[in-house]
Amino acid sequence: MKRAFFLLVLFVLVFPASLHARTWHVRQDGSGDCTTIQACCGAASTNDTVLVAPGTYVENVNTHWVGLLKSESGATVTILNWPAAQTNYCVLVAGNCVVDGFTIRGGIASAPGVGGVYLFNGSLRNCLIIDNVNFAMDGPGEGGGVRAYGSAVIEDNTIVKNGKYPFPYMEGAGIYCYHSFTGAIRRNIIVQNWGGGIFCEPGAAPTIECNNVWGNVWGDYRGSCSDQTGANGNISVDPLFCDAQNGDYRLRSDSPCANAPGCGQIGAFGIACGPTSVTETTWGRIKALFR
Repeated sequence: MKRAFFLLVLFVLVFPASLHARTWHVRQDGSGDCTTIQACCGAASTNDTVLVAPGTYVENVNTHWVGLLKSESGATVTILNWPAAQTNYCVLVAGNCVVDGFTIRGGIASAPGVGGVYLFNGSLRNCLIIDNVNFAMDGPGEGGGVRAYGSAVIEDNTIVKNGKYPFPYMEGAGIYCYHSFTGAIRRNIIVQNWGGGIFCEPGAAPTIECNNVWGNVWGDYRGSCSDQTGANGNISVDPLFCDAQNGDYRLRSDSPCANAPGCGQIGAFGIACGPTSVTETTWGRIKALFR
């Protein structure tokens, strides 16, 4: 009996956080613990999980020291949107928090902020980062989609159409790596941002592997980041989304990101459609359509 009691006390001392970890449920209809993400993040403790039901949440979020901020049903149906100007982020991630499975869009920041995600350590996974801008009036700006510090991990995300207003280009429209950043950028699709795809300040030394960085307006790699295309599984090709024009960033079955050699799936979403069909025809048939 004494031995069992001793073991219980030892477990409590060694693993105290595991005894108190809790899951907080965010549901807009009032059936959960909170109706907003920020309310649950503010109430949660270290190592707690904040689990978010589908919906569009018009708010900016500071994760504090939450262990996991995760959507119940993935990024296609769980959207964080914060269009209020100059708040410097849509989501701020601190400590060891993991943010998993959101669309983060519409963030507007003033330099040196970031429209989308401020990542101080922690991890960003399985997210669509889109249409976030830096409202820097002077200079090129320092972050549209993601601004990373410390040992942060950015993996399995799709980062598209982030940039700068009112000027068209910025240093790190996709990912801006601060000089302290020594973390990892893995298996992300970083394409068609209005500026540089990945920008590194002097001193930044991230691990960059298995990404598709392509078609970014001001170049795919900028600053102290050398071009990683062809090294460590990194590619630079059209990702072949199902229907990007209408906001569908899932992959076609013939996408080079569906099962990249040595890397597997790249990006936030899997295969959702077949290749676009092409039907052969004649010039005569085409002219007949307009008669």
